[in-house]
Amino acid sequence: MIIAFYLFLALMKIVCSIPNINNKILQLFPKRNEPTSFETCYGDLGCIEVTQQWYHDDYRPINVEPLSRFVIRTEFVLYTLPNGVQKDRHHLDFEIISSKGQSLEKSRFDGKSDIIILIHDFTSNGYTGWIKHISASILSDHKRNVIAVDWQSGAEPPYEQAVANARVVALEIIALLNCIKSKFGMGGEKIHIIGHGVGAHIAGYVGESAKQIKKITGLDPSGPYFEGMPNFVRLDPSDATYIEVIHTDYYSTDSQGTCDHLGHRDFFVNGPHRQPGCNDSSSNLNLVAVERNNLKQGQILPGCSHKRSFKYYIESIEVTNCKFIGFSCEDFNTFTEGACSCESTGVFSLDSYESNAQQQDKGLYLLTNGIRPYCVIPYKLVMRLSNFTRASEHLSGYIEVLFKGNSIDVVNGSSYLHRKSQTFSKGEKKELLIYGDPPQITSFKEVQMKWKTFVSRNCQLHQQTGLNCVLTQETLSSRIGTTTPSNRVKR
Repeated sequence: MIIAFYLFLALMKIVCSIPNINNKILQLFPKRNEPTSFETCYGDLGCIEVTQQWYHDDYRPINVEPLSRFVIRTEFVLYTLPNGVQKDRHHLDFEIISSKGQSLEKSRFDGKSDIIILIHDFTSNGYTGWIKHISASILSDHKRNVIAVDWQSGAEPPYEQAVANARVVALEIIALLNCIKSKFGMGGEKIHIIGHGVGAHIAGYVGESAKQIKKITGLDPSGPYFEGMPNFVRLDPSDATYIEVIHTDYYSTDSQGTCDHLGHRDFFVNGPHRQPGCNDSSSNLNLVAVERNNLKQGQILPGCSHKRSFKYYIESIEVTNCKFIGFSCEDFNTFTEGACSCESTGVFSLDSYESNAQQQDKGLYLLTNGIRPYCVIPYKLVMRLSNFTRASEHLSGYIEVLFKGNSIDVVNGSSYLHRKSQTFSKGEKKELLIYGDPPQITSFKEVQMKWKTFVSRNCQLHQQTGLNCVLTQETLSSRIGTTTPSNRVKR
């Protein structure tokens, strides 16, 4: 035993005396996920460098090298309306364009019209439904060049590979924009990039390199591998003159989006909850864990709340009698209590733009319907509750309102749109957000109000079937009164 011990010490002395032996061993057998710096070049496109700053133990533990551009096969799809067709949202023509040769000159690209670039998400493609839908909606009412970026082959699982490929896609877009600038003299002031999920961060990479991009719209930018990271890793306000971000999916650890503020105006729709009308929680797959065999051939990753971002944005283009108005507020709960100022608001739309935008510390909060039309119109209702001696001290419930305008317009509204009852105390002054469907009433003739509450009632056990007793919800309502413009209340 003693001889073996001394032999071990001698071997250790020999090993430790070899210069840099530990470093060589580490190079041969690196630790799992240990940060590795590398650079990958793509000819005339340029190079992609990954340094230690692209890693984070919690937020981005892995960086892989991007695939070859010939594997990713990025294509640019120019969508146009058929010749002679105007204001048609059901028919589209498309052609493939590139930065090579005479492709642009031979296409229907209009060198005098602004450019809208659409970038899809992980597992998607440039011909998917929302891309075609938004293209048709834009072209039917606006004179624009609409170009979809198809990087489907690079957007396949695993997620960390698609995230790496995103930077190559950005280089391809930059090459196209440089070509457009050289041939038509069009700079960043004519460019609006709309990206969904990972596509939103691709837009950021383009803006960071191309400089002076007019506008970027981030449709629920992806969270995993981007949130919590430095600005150069993700979309950030320096990537364009104006950046609006629509957050719709950040309510759970498996959510595809993020609650990080990434733009000049960050809209948080329906708060940190599943979007109304979205009940498919079982279909939410963790992005990092997704493999190709999790999806059918050609299937796009499910995610109802994540996809609502582009549905809301498309409706903001198509609907003219309602705007998606966000209110600047400390948080969502303060917003739903009606405690936010009506003076500080923002609107997301195709035409929204601020030339001197500064990033806001506070988010912009808004609510929607659970089905189309999603857009609802906010009203702030200020009321003072009676202080009768026999009245209950506190009651929980919500207010339903019937607005009557000076014209023939009548609108139903409710304070329950955010799916949350509120506490009403006798004698208090209460400020509520009431949401109603279009059209907007600007001049009121009459306001009728009802108070509603949920009460619990025990059911009885059915002895023949053996059903367990359950708790049911029953709605009670009580008419409060009718208010006229002179603030009189009819009882």
